[in-house]
Amino acid sequence: MKNTLAKVLLLLFVSLLHSAYSHGQGTIQSIVPNQGLQGQSVQIVIKGVNTSFTSGSVTVDLGFGIQILQVEVKNSLTLYVSAQILETASSGFRDLTIMSNGETLELFNAFEVIDKDVNSVFAILEINPVQVLYASDFDPDNLANAPVVFQVTVLNDQQTRNLKTYFYLILEGKGLILTAIKNHG
Repeated sequence: MKNTLAKVLLLLFVSLLHSAYSHGQGTIQSIVPNQGLQGQSVQIVIKGVNTSFTSGSVTVDLGFGIQILQVEVKNSLTLYVSAQILETASSGFRDLTIMSNGETLELFNAFEVIDKDVNSVFAILEINPVQVLYASDFDPDNLANAPVVFQVTVLNDQQTRNLKTYFYLILEGKGLILTAIKNHG
């Protein structure tokens, strides 16, 4: 009797857990890149969790001043978006709204429009979320086919400078993993 009750309770728990994960509210996990300059065309990758994106049923909105040119559904969790940031777009943060299969997904302050006449030098670090990377994913003879894990963009205010970018990847508990130095001249 105890064994049967335990089996029934376990089956009920597994069913509820499956229901919660398979029918849970979809959310936006990431948007890469999450910044762009006024007047710039951007290619954006949006990743979701518990989403069911299907071709023809998805609309993307990044607010006033950003035109969505194309939305490609890569799979049920991933969108590729081509967008144009207008020259007249005001700088600042934008909310991301996705309509998909009658469901509305929102991510507040998801994308920042940067003034093209910025009066300083700064770098933007974009990290592309990846579940798993294998050493076999990287071919040292053909780096163009390597997965993009991160991207660093340096913005300059058109002043002549000798710029150098230092990038350090430090894993908590493990220390320094990678050092990259780029001399921009």
